[in-house]
Amino acid sequence: MTLEKYFPLEPSEIPTVIRADGQIQFITGKRLGKGGFASVYTALQMCNGELIALKESPHDDKKQSTLSREAKLVSRFHHPNIPKFIAHVDSAERIVSPHLKFHYIYDYMATALVEGQNLKEHLKSWGEASGHERLSFAIKLGTAVANILTDLSNQYGVLYRDLTPHNILIGNKGDILLTDFGLLDEVYDSEHGGTAGTPRYMAPEAVVNYHNHTPQSLVYSLGVILYEVLTGSSPYGDIPTQSPLNTTAKNAYYLSMMGLPTPLSQHPLSKKLYSPQTLKDLESIQNRAINTIADQRFSTPLNYAAALNGLKSR
Repeated sequence: MTLEKYFPLEPSEIPTVIRADGQIQFITGKRLGKGGFASVYTALQMCNGELIALKESPHDDKKQSTLSREAKLVSRFHHPNIPKFIAHVDSAERIVSPHLKFHYIYDYMATALVEGQNLKEHLKSWGEASGHERLSFAIKLGTAVANILTDLSNQYGVLYRDLTPHNILIGNKGDILLTDFGLLDEVYDSEHGGTAGTPRYMAPEAVVNYHNHTPQSLVYSLGVILYEVLTGSSPYGDIPTQSPLNTTAKNAYYLSMMGLPTPLSQHPLSKKLYSPQTLKDLESIQNRAINTIADQRFSTPLNYAAALNGLKSR
């Protein structure tokens, strides 16, 4: 890793100092992402000079922050496909300029920095990819993510909720990792109200009620993601990622209530990319995965991945 790569000189990304307990803990660099409750930066950890990923969220004196709860949970995880937890710093000063008298107070969680990019960025260069390349990667990705989700459930008793291309990391060596655990039941404060998550990738039942999220909801989310891998577009058409609920996921919910066909019947897989038999089998699997009725989907992500792996020999 090089400092030049993660500490650009553009005015919009001037490094800032993070100070706690009278000591400079981190110096931030390039911003990697921004969500509804937090931002993630590359940062230099001052105690050892290592580059890390630093998640930042506003501090709240009245109650424990979502990020503090997330850090407590992530510190328990020891998994090769989840970025390693490094540290949690509560109530730290974010110093943009030493000349300012007022400094913002934030909470921070440091994790290992993954050399690579998120799935959303990874797929931008896939414009001319062949059907074989897309299917092979979809099977690899689906299997890896299904195994991570299963391990989280079996080993740690948690149900992941925010499955999107932004939260799946593809390492430079092809490894696949899962990040962002801010919407788990153990972390997220449902008193915020509204629907937590990204509607484009949320199962209808989870949109209507946050607590309706099940393993079959994860099958739906993974199905939408893999459809994008297979085709380069969404099964719901070209919809902005942060869509209002009434234009994306609530429409899917109403379809489920009326028992109408899945959107795949309106946006089918490309006949140019796949052989007739592969296309038939793949459409059957995908239609089941993104069915708007939960009971009609695969029961778990692992069962979905197993069905995809069955296409390897065809």
